Amino acid sequence: MKIPGDLALPRNTKSALKVGAIPKGFVLILKLSQKHSISKTALRVKGFLMSRVDASTRERWLAEAKSSVEDDDRTAHLMHAWAGWDPKGALEAAVARKDPEIISEVADEASRGPWSGRPYNTGHFGLGVIKDFDVMTIPPDIRPAAREQWYQILEYWGDIDIGETARYGLNYLLRTDYAPRDRLIRFFSGDDDYPDEGDMIDRTFCALRVWAVVQPKGMQTWIATLKDPEMQKALTWLLQNPWGGRQWKSESVR
Repeated sequence: MKIPGDLALPRNTKSALKVGAIPKGFVLILKLSQKHSISKTALRVKGFLMSRVDASTRERWLAEAKSSVEDDDRTAHLMHAWAGWDPKGALEAAVARKDPEIISEVADEASRGPWSGRPYNTGHFGLGVIKDFDVMTIPPDIRPAAREQWYQILEYWGDIDIGETARYGLNYLLRTDYAPRDRLIRFFSGDDDYPDEGDMIDRTFCALRVWAVVQPKGMQTWIATLKDPEMQKALTWLLQNPWGGRQWKSESVR
């Protein structure tokens, strides 16, 4: 494909593109986007290309998104577009930037895939990246803010695979400092120990209950693989009482 002279790519951009990695049509679109480098369309194109250019070009595009418009930092827009196509790279870059809001938003975008979860199966790869991502690698001083909206990922995930959602949620709660294990055991055993705040505990709890109703055998098989007898007992009670009991039941009668 021969690009007209007045649309020729700048030398630094051409050298950044990996040979054979960029579809020909995108080369032309990228050139056309140079005049509007922070427009939504241009940022979407650059998001697609972020994992296909060298590190210096990525940093330049990020700097341009941040500085081109006064009082309108569009770094997040570029990171969002990148996350859909390359969730691992975008999430690692977000953590490196140490911006809790961007980390949270990039994680959410990564989980939904390049087309924002439409159709649902386009999010499978991104959710796999989220599952493998260690939240504890986020610096401690910004970790609470960065994961404040993490529960939104479970809301989307539950529409795809409720069992996987429940397993991820419990693993998340147990391997982070989100909540004490003993209180979770009491909660899953029927003691209403936590208010309904729409957080990771609530979304994990909801996923476990739905899983118990729609796929009880699958949940039972999973419980048997756990190495924690007390947690096994609590989750077995939840499996057998997905509609509530003990304190939940007594309170509903009042």
